[in-house]
Amino acid sequence: MQKIIVKVILELGFSQTAHSREIRNYFQRGMKLCEKHLGEMGKKLAQAHLPTPKSYQGEVTHSTEAPFSDKLMLFHLVSIVEVAAGYYGAALSATQRKDLVLMYSKMIAEIALYAEDGINLLIKNGWLEEPPTAADRQALDEKMDN
Repeated sequence: MQKIIVKVILELGFSQTAHSREIRNYFQRGMKLCEKHLGEMGKKLAQAHLPTPKSYQGEVTHSTEAPFSDKLMLFHLVSIVEVAAGYYGAALSATQRKDLVLMYSKMIAEIALYAEDGINLLIKNGWLEEPPTAADRQALDEKMDN
């Protein structure tokens, strides 16, 4: 949950400084998705009488001056989303409770769709030409024969 809180703070700050309306909307959508996930996780903790981590959204300044380019902010947040999906997957693999399996599975599906939209924004703006691929080992081997 603490990692999600950091992501929400970045999305809040980036959404108020990005130049592109489409990218600002993407950041705001991510913030809402994270807040939804935090609420679901917080409910599970509350049911077990456990505390939830503190939110630091009030610490974000009111600045509208962009500290980075839209390209860098979007790339950074798309990378964080991809890592978050991995964290959800790790949590899913470690849990033995059916209710948590369902919750994490749903969250992974939601965050995967959001990540795809971020990649599509990067491609649309010409900031990512082609997603990384694996090397063609057979072609490399054949090249060495020549």
